[in-house]
Amino acid sequence: MSYCQKNIKHFLLLLAFMPFSLLAQQKVSITLKDKQTSEPIPYAHLCFEDQKSGKQSYLLSDLKGQAIQTIEGKTVLATSVMGYKTRMDTLTGVGELIILLEPSLFDMDEVVVTAQMSPKRADQSIYQVKVINSKLISEKSANNLSDLLSGELNLRVSKGGALGSSMSINGLSGEHVKILIDGVPVTGRMNGNIDLSQLNLNNVDHIEIVEGPMSVQYGSNALAGAINIITKENLRNKFLASANTYYESVGVYNGNAALNFNKNNNSFSLTGGRNFFGGFSRPDTSRSQLWKPKEQYFSDAYYIFKKNKIKFRVDGKYFQETILDKGNIRRTNEIWAFDSYFITERLTAKAQLTGPVGEYSNFDIMTSWSGYSALKNIYRKDFTSLEKILIKKDPTTFSTYLTRGNYAWQPESGIFAMQAGLDLNYERGEGKRIENEFQEIGDYAVYLSTQYNPIKSISLQPGFRLAYNTRYKAPWVPSINLKWTPVKQLNIRFSYVRGFRAPTLKELYLDFVDINHNVKGNPDLKSENSHNLNASFQYDNQFNNNFYGIELNTFSNIVNSQISLVPIDSTTMRYSYRNINEYRSLGYNVKFKYRLHPRLNVNFGISKTGMMPVPANQEVKFEDFYFATDYTVDFRYDLFKYGINIAAFYKFSGKYPYYYFLDNGDDVTVGIMDSYNNLDLTLNKSFLKKNLVMSIGGKNLFDITNIPIAGAGNGGGHTGGGGNSFVGWGRTFFIGLSYKFGTF
Repeated sequence: MSYCQKNIKHFLLLLAFMPFSLLAQQKVSITLKDKQTSEPIPYAHLCFEDQKSGKQSYLLSDLKGQAIQTIEGKTVLATSVMGYKTRMDTLTGVGELIILLEPSLFDMDEVVVTAQMSPKRADQSIYQVKVINSKLISEKSANNLSDLLSGELNLRVSKGGALGSSMSINGLSGEHVKILIDGVPVTGRMNGNIDLSQLNLNNVDHIEIVEGPMSVQYGSNALAGAINIITKENLRNKFLASANTYYESVGVYNGNAALNFNKNNNSFSLTGGRNFFGGFSRPDTSRSQLWKPKEQYFSDAYYIFKKNKIKFRVDGKYFQETILDKGNIRRTNEIWAFDSYFITERLTAKAQLTGPVGEYSNFDIMTSWSGYSALKNIYRKDFTSLEKILIKKDPTTFSTYLTRGNYAWQPESGIFAMQAGLDLNYERGEGKRIENEFQEIGDYAVYLSTQYNPIKSISLQPGFRLAYNTRYKAPWVPSINLKWTPVKQLNIRFSYVRGFRAPTLKELYLDFVDINHNVKGNPDLKSENSHNLNASFQYDNQFNNNFYGIELNTFSNIVNSQISLVPIDSTTMRYSYRNINEYRSLGYNVKFKYRLHPRLNVNFGISKTGMMPVPANQEVKFEDFYFATDYTVDFRYDLFKYGINIAAFYKFSGKYPYYYFLDNGDDVTVGIMDSYNNLDLTLNKSFLKKNLVMSIGGKNLFDITNIPIAGAGNGGGHTGGGGNSFVGWGRTFFIGLSYKFGTF
């Protein structure tokens, strides 16, 4: 047979089978509607998976809630969009299909991963988990974690002009709060706190906040709770690019961009950006500014391989911040000034492998390295010759190594479940400010949690953690969690945890001296231990298009041998860490939620937190607690027809105590910070099928700058004096633009 004859034969065979191929492929027209209102749902994500080949494809619904897809045989369709429950359907060649999506009650349908045996819906978690999703982050126009959390109920955020922001939860300060990014603890605590303004939100999918002790799962620094920042993963788009710009009238200029690729089972991402703040003082009468000029550079990258429920991810994160403290001009024979540069660098590398083990088990193995560097350079600047001479260079570096393995077993019966884990942490510090210029500490632990569900409505989860600390004798840490769901709309939770916290290398050995601090480490510190009780009541229900709910949370914390700053030389304002006998906090918070689906969300909350340090030989009396009362109100309204979202966030921060320890911690005095109000307004408008979003608004509309502290003395470890607390740089206005482009 000739070559031409062979090709003619192949062509005829192709023509013969073409009708069968065309018959196998069918177009499915899908319309998505709201189950309550019957309105179309635009920009929903539709994932199609062919049951025979396993091939996946993705679509977005248009403005009319419609999408058209060609399928071959049996296909599973997963439909998801924010504000609605994810729905699964099986398509078998239907020509037209109307899918009704059910609205979710507030954030109950959010899937959470922090401290869970496996990803769970928030309402099914045995822990009380608060979720801040990407929509709320956008509505607040928050640039960093400090901006985002400052308006949250039961959280206090303190801001500083040079050293950034710190926080407290349930009356316990930042050294008792574990902050993680994708499960990796953030390193680089100074004065016990992570600077929240250094944690950018440009690439964040959502944030999970667990209020209450998490010592069994995360060990030290988790007595008050855990905050897990979950970054975005693009597993849908073949290509996705985005760019964001932000300007604020005080002199903030931010910009970042991201590129994402997907090919077969591989995903790649690269993100980078720059934040700039020019500095601010009121009145601006000197070269030295209250709010120091600041410049940040950051970048993230990851690679993900995912196949057959096995997922392997490697990623790296880099951050650099430079703060410039300009000195006031001095005049001798020359005109000159001392300028100090504070340079912070963070570098994190992580590898993680997750997947199933058999039918009912899964594993999660992660290893990471985190490097932190704090460098202080002092220059003498001559304004005549314009020369800048380096006078002093003072670097300090810390490295943290983490290996964490987790195995979870959850059989189909659901009566028993189990989680076992290994948590290995090693930290080392080097620098001239550290005693002997080198120190190290290790904490190696195993933990176990078992869940027992005797009936469908009750879950009981006891757990414990056994640890070996290279410098301190670590006790075993037990916990008990109970969740009771007497009816579908009601969840009642209770927990008790015995906590333990070993002093950090910085508290033990670092001499922390800068523009605001003169703090000396104390190698004789004892470890902290605590008793923590939490209880919560959560009720959510709906009537037609009206969703309403109430949350009540109560807590009680007793911390023995709490590590606090006390003066060691009042003339030079030098401070050091000491153990005080005992510290207690207790209180409650209530939140009322209302949603008129699908446009309106209104929330009102009140929290009352009592705090009391207990020196040795002092009796604990309820009337000795000082209670701080906060209120929050937020209002959000969507005009879907015009692509507009309007939001208002208000918080009243009541009078708040600051405790100062005298005579090496034996006596205590209190300074009372006055109350203040804060109001932010934002308007978001989307264009080009939501690919372009413009945000405009105003922040701190009551123009709050500094709040007096009565009886504060010299302000603790801050050498600048403590008569005032600086809470903001006043009223500002902002505009932001966000653009994304992607292909499926």
